[in-house]
Parts: sequence; structure tokens; C-alpha cells
Amino acid sequence: MRVVSLNRAGRLTETGTMKWNLLAVLLAMTVLEILMLTSHWGVLALDFYILVLFVFFRPPRIFHPNTFVFGYYFLWLLLPSVIDFIFEMIDWTFVLPWGRLWFWGDISAGALFQVQLTATTLITVMHFATRGQVSSIFNKGKHFQRSSLIQIASITPLHILSIGLACLFIFFSGGLDAWLTDYSYTFLTGRKGLGVMNFTLQTVGSLTIYLAGLKSFNDGKGWWGILPFFPTIMLLSFVGGMKSRFIILLILFYVPYLIKVQASVPRLVRYMIVFLAVFYILSLVRTGGFYSGLPRYSEMMLVYFNAIPLHDFLVGMREPGFFETVHHIFVKPGQALGLIDPGADYDISVMLTKEFFPEQWYDLSATQQWPLETDMYINFYGGAFQIIPLLIYAVAIGFLYRRAVLVGSFVLLPIAVLEMIRIVSTLRGTLIPWALPVMIVQYSFMLIMIRLLVTSKFKKYSSIDPNHDKQ
Repeated sequence: MRVVSLNRAGRLTETGTMKWNLLAVLLAMTVLEILMLTSHWGVLALDFYILVLFVFFRPPRIFHPNTFVFGYYFLWLLLPSVIDFIFEMIDWTFVLPWGRLWFWGDISAGALFQVQLTATTLITVMHFATRGQVSSIFNKGKHFQRSSLIQIASITPLHILSIGLACLFIFFSGGLDAWLTDYSYTFLTGRKGLGVMNFTLQTVGSLTIYLAGLKSFNDGKGWWGILPFFPTIMLLSFVGGMKSRFIILLILFYVPYLIKVQASVPRLVRYMIVFLAVFYILSLVRTGGFYSGLPRYSEMMLVYFNAIPLHDFLVGMREPGFFETVHHIFVKPGQALGLIDPGADYDISVMLTKEFFPEQWYDLSATQQWPLETDMYINFYGGAFQIIPLLIYAVAIGFLYRRAVLVGSFVLLPIAVLEMIRIVSTLRGTLIPWALPVMIVQYSFMLIMIRLLVTSKFKKYSSIDPNHDKQ
């Protein structure tokens, strides 16, 4: 009887603590909401709101959809707004010639509320849609021999093909000398007319590096197993975009190792510091050292991570609408068939860059990147109806995560990786990208090749405990 009483008391105490924690969170959210909607520099209140939301629904593992959601908001909201606030407080003298292009303190309450609605919907829905235990196939314990899990055919032909395609891409896009002497300009303009080769290179390269990482994991080579493939990763990153492609390929290689890594706050902080350091180095490579030094790098953050100020700018210029750009998905196929004007808009950011920053598009083929809120504003009347498509998207990502990670499908895992990474692109783009038909072809090719090259010795990968939802 005493044990029962103690257990009941323990449960009551735990329940009471949870209620008080929930009340404290709700009170904090209410205060932050009022500050966000009524005060100057309301963006700082939104920063704290997203921090509280992320901590409350903190993902159990590093490799989780909400990690990428928060990563986006850290880079495109928290970091630049805090930097701009500090600059304002110390009356910073700008080093870069263009100075301050956006003032984060003046972002409207309407734009902030729409960002808040997007973040809240995605983080909460993805939290509940991805709960469960990771498949034991990714366990590093001694209760099984990893090399007995799967058999992987030789990836040497794919490896050679990846290198060959990268070299051909360099040749047809201006030559090695152009890439080495003016990397940024060649990257922006040299790829014109090479779309098919570019997508093929991305697909084959991603597949090669994923299978290389899977084989390294299966053979128990550890974190250093990447060394034989590191030159290939650097080559693929060089032609694919150093700042993003390098990080994507690293994640693809290491994903079997990352799946079980717990998402503690100190680890998240360390990973973010490493990411910013790598981002700094890759920025120097791409721009020939233009952003060297902390002052220039800090100011670059305000210029590069400007999607939300761009959305606020647009909100002040036009009214919300319904389904104004959903036809963009049909433009590229129509252009390829000669049915649509080659100059027709196929993407929101392209359309708006042509309208507001025409010299960037027509001179450099470069775009400014408007966020997902702009897509929702133009096609779903902003905050009024955007919850519906966001809900569908979050549930779809959750389903893919469960099948790939919780059930343990090596076939779906690279697609889950790419879609979780693409969360960042989605949040600074559109829900249905113009490249969707190409992505369907890419994913289909990867599925077929993995089924051909990877043979599992288990009919059932997972040992999911349906009651293990509270990690």
C-alpha cells in the first residue's frame, strides 16, 4: 500500500509540475505576443517566442524536422535581427559600401504575426507527427553486427560517373580557369542552359555520397570513413555551391551516424557554432575573401539573411491574394515543350526579383529570396488560410520521417534527408517548387538505384514500441 501511495503521490507531483510549466509557458507567450504586436523592435519578442516554442517542443534528436525548422529561423530571423539591434544600440558605422539595407526594428506587426503562425504550425505539428523510437537498425550497440544488416553492391561506377559529370559541367560552364578566377560570377551565369546536366549531377552525386556513407556505416569504419570520398565531396560542392552543397553532402554521408545523436542544448549550440564557422569559410571561398573579418561577416548576415524584411516590403506594396502563382509549376515543362514563352515567370522569387530588383536578374541571373510567408500571402490570403497547406506539409514530412527513421528504411532515408534539408529552402521559397517534376524524377531514380544496389537481410527493420512516444 505504501508503494502505491508513493507512486500516486509521485504522479500527482509530476502532473502538478507539468501544469505549472505549461502555465508559465502560456504566460510568457502571452507577454511576448503583446510586445510583438505593439512595440518597436517587436521582432525581438518574436525571437524569444520561437526560442520558447523550440525549447518546449525540443526534438529528441539532432536529425529531426524541427531542427531544420529552428535552424532556418535562427539564421533568417534571430541572428540578423539581433545583429541589427546591436548595431543600432552601439551606433555602428557600416564597413560595406551599401550600408544598412533593411531595418529590422520597423518590420510590421502583420508580417511578424504571419511568420509566427508559420513557425507555430510547423513546429507543433511536426513534433506530434514524428514521435516514436528510432529503429534499432541504426543502433551502435553490440547486440548485432552491423555488417550483417545489408549488402551494398560496388558504387565505383557511380563514383566515377559523379566525378566525370562534375568535370564536364566545369568544362561546359566556362572552363576551370573561369571557375578559379571568378567563382561567384561563373557560378551565377555559367550554368545557363545546363539545367539538365546540373540536376543529373546533383542526383548522381547525392546518391553516390549517401551510398558511400551507408557502406562506411555498415562496415563499421566510423567517422573517418569519409576520407576516401572527401575529394569528391569537395569537387561536387565546388560546382554545386560551396555554402550549401558541401553541408548537404556531409549530412548525406553521415546520416546513419547522426540519427541517434541526442539533441541536448549544449550540442545544438556547438553544432550551430561549427555551422557558422564553416559558413564563414565557404563565404570567403565563394566571394574571394570579400567578407573576411568579423565586421564584414556580421554585415553580410544582414544582407544575405533578408527574406523576412523582403516579405515585409512586399506586404506594404500589395494586397494578399488567392492562387496567383500556383501555375508556376507548369511553366518549366511548358517552356521545354515550346508551349510557353521562355521569359515567363516560373518562381515567386524570380517574379519578384524581376519586379523590384531587375538588374540582379537580367545582369547576373541572381534572385532575392522571398520566404514561404510570401507564397502564403499571394496564394492563400496570408494568415487567413495558410494553416491548411502548412498542416498538410508538416504531416507529410512527419510521415516520411517515420517511415525512413522510425521504421528504418534505407531506401527512403536519402529522400527523407533531402526533404528535411529542403525545409530550409521551402521556408525561404514556396510550398510547391517549380522544380517539383524534376524532383519526382530524381527521387524515383534514387529509389530504383538503391533497391538495385542495397540488399537487406531483414524483412522488418524496426522494433518500434508504440508506447515510446515521450522522448
